[in-house]
Amino acid sequence: MAILNKGQTFSDGEQVTSTKLNTAVDGATFASGAVDDVSTQLSGGAIIVKDGGVTTAKIADDGVTTAKIEDDAVTTAKIADSGVTTTKIADNNVITSKIADSNVTTAKITDSGVTTTKIADDAVTTSKIADSSITTLKIADSNITTAKIANNNVTTSKIANSNITTSKIADSGITLQKLATSVKDALYPVGSIYTNATNSANPSTLIGFGTWAAFGAGRVLVGIDGSQSEFNSIGETGGSKTHTLTTSQIPSHNHNIISTGQYFKSDGSTGGGSNVWTTQSNGGSNLTGSTGGGQAHNNLQPYIVVYMWKRTA
Repeated sequence: MAILNKGQTFSDGEQVTSTKLNTAVDGATFASGAVDDVSTQLSGGAIIVKDGGVTTAKIADDGVTTAKIEDDAVTTAKIADSGVTTTKIADNNVITSKIADSNVTTAKITDSGVTTTKIADDAVTTSKIADSSITTLKIADSNITTAKIANNNVTTSKIANSNITTSKIADSGITLQKLATSVKDALYPVGSIYTNATNSANPSTLIGFGTWAAFGAGRVLVGIDGSQSEFNSIGETGGSKTHTLTTSQIPSHNHNIISTGQYFKSDGSTGGGSNVWTTQSNGGSNLTGSTGGGQAHNNLQPYIVVYMWKRTA
């Protein structure tokens, strides 16, 4: 069966020239017998490979590299079930930019077909994993370690009820120190105040986490109150331990004048004994006796002293 259709037919005895040869070659086309219409077919005078024409047996190991594949050129429709095996994929050849969302499903992956050495660091993200696509049956014991899980990547919404069992947790996998640190962080976030009535040790040493600074020496704590200028901003300070009264702060009051001799009375006459004068029409000056020391008074509320610290980091 002919594979090529001639571009020119020569008659017996006809002289062959380079021009005639070029014409014969340029005009030649593939005959229908050149393809099987199963794995190959004619298209526009050329032979193309049909879907299914390329099999794994026809591709040498490592013959297909990421450099030879355009982004999104490989789709699930192009890959037969179990057609991609771990021996056909070089380490780190599969990256997230080569995989369209939802193109990889659990049905396309044979048990144990994907290993940690075949996956580049950070290539698998939560957006690439459908809910419930990863089951305990797909994860070998001890394949997930704390070093492979970024902080805060595992949340309660990602864990189905009863999916974590004691058999899935290696001995010493969850330590008292890891639990204690998580609890302490929840109880004492940055900015929290810690008090102790007997122990002066810094909480970073005493309770074993965080950075703390001594706080509020010689002061009491007051809740914020936006309606009062003295208490309307965090960290504001005020008040005093003692206070000396001013004249305007002393209650209004009178004093008796104690007479020890003769003084002018309010009617202008003189007299002796104990009297109270309201006016003096005939001159003179009268003073009451002095008392008091002019000292500041104690201004403290009832209190008890403790060690107080503020978490800064």
